[in-house]
Amino acid sequence: MSHSCAVHAAGETAVAPAPSWAPTAVAERTPWTRASRVAALETLLQQRILVLDGAMGTMIQGYRLQEADYRGTRFADWKSDLRGHNDLLTLTQPAIIRDIHAA
Repeated sequence: MSHSCAVHAAGETAVAPAPSWAPTAVAERTPWTRASRVAALETLLQQRILVLDGAMGTMIQGYRLQEADYRGTRFADWKSDLRGHNDLLTLTQPAIIRDIHAA
């Protein structure tokens, strides 16, 4: 079974205006691309401590995984449902987790 996030599968790219917290030099750049987001983070990291919440759960939901996807072969005979236990995906679906972190 091939897995792909619905947004990425459609070939869409997220381009939005820079958020209000972005440094001025970065906020003036358009579009708000991965490169400009990285530049904003680098600038902010020099100025303050940052807490990043990556919204992994939301990204995982985009893959529409089923019970069998969470189980993989390693947990095929597990006695209880595993769907929604996203930490298991590092063992059963490492490519998905790698793709999310690379996005």
